[in-house]
Amino acid sequence: MDRKKERQYILQKKDGKNHTFCILPWIHTAVNPNGDVHLCCRKSEPVGNINDETLEEIYNSDRLNEIRTKMINGEPVKWCEKCYYEDRLIENNSIRQRVNKWAKESIKKGNVIQPFSVDDNTIPTEKVLYNNVDAEGAFLVGNDWVKIFEDQEVKLKWIDIYYSNICNFACRGCYSLLSTKWYDDEKKLGMEPHGFHSIRFDHPSLKIYDIDYIRYLGGEPFLMKQTEEYIDYLLKIEDIDKKILYYITNGSVFPKKKIVNAWKRIKKLVIMVSIDDYGKYNDYFRHGSDWKILR
Repeated sequence: MDRKKERQYILQKKDGKNHTFCILPWIHTAVNPNGDVHLCCRKSEPVGNINDETLEEIYNSDRLNEIRTKMINGEPVKWCEKCYYEDRLIENNSIRQRVNKWAKESIKKGNVIQPFSVDDNTIPTEKVLYNNVDAEGAFLVGNDWVKIFEDQEVKLKWIDIYYSNICNFACRGCYSLLSTKWYDDEKKLGMEPHGFHSIRFDHPSLKIYDIDYIRYLGGEPFLMKQTEEYIDYLLKIEDIDKKILYYITNGSVFPKKKIVNAWKRIKKLVIMVSIDDYGKYNDYFRHGSDWKILR
């Protein structure tokens, strides 16, 4: 669906609900191995690059605030058309809808990753969210969201970080920006592949120390030196027990003992093994993988 039709679809919905609001720009961002910063993992046009600006400057920039304002007002933004498309195909099941539901449930359970804290008066409270989210996760427009959000301080609590594109697989759904194994094939295909990209753990523009929830993607996180460097940092701080770490791995590399031991001290650990199929179909799609070993 082209952008014009996408906008028409959204604006034609006159059911009293906001069909463009997403909680993520208030609490989350994603950083690619080349430094590009995105609204989320969906990888539309970047909103900045940490080699040109600090993450804080990007996150609090006029362009991000314009996106937030449009979402509050129920206006579509070009970075989010994949979710709008999913909303059209499968009612209430886009990533946008799901993270809005997650935000509500997260607050209810009192998780450390809850997007808003009742103790922080600079951002909306739990009561505000409960009064403005319907059962499907879509934010209502009956209340004046502009007055609620326009002067509120955003707070980055969750980051998707692709520290490097180093990887030992060349999955067919991937490309060289996220896997070094794709370089030679893209060359043969006449493309201009990305070379090796790596963000320093202590990159001066990144400053992830105060972020509670870090999701590692790749590349393969357990091949990256930054994964171990962050663990070294965690072992030196007092609030290690407030951190939530989430790793998306291809399952072929076992983490070092030091990393595993550190996991015992954090708030929560999630390890997701990325598998697209099984048996010979896994080996075909995820080139470099061996199902006999993986299973």
